[in-house]
Amino acid sequence: MLKDVLPTLTKLSVFFQKDNVGLASVEPMVKSTIATIQTLRNDLQGELANLPSLKELNQQVLTSIVKKNFNRQVLMQGKSLLMLAKHS
Repeated sequence: MLKDVLPTLTKLSVFFQKDNVGLASVEPMVKSTIATIQTLRNDLQGELANLPSLKELNQQVLTSIVKKNFNRQVLMQGKSLLMLAKHS
């Protein structure tokens, strides 16, 4: 599965690592990558055919980011409260 998707994701990664990425070229590159992965998902049998939809993946990633940020904020607030308690 990874061997099928990795070249497409590598191409996208290399694109974003350039020193000067034009904003006008970002959307077509991302759409092309999505289309390629969707084609792989639809055409291949086995593991890749069982991948969740991109919408599901996006939701999972977004949920993960929100949880990490929430946990980080709670930790920072906890540290701030401990510092205030020490100085009181």
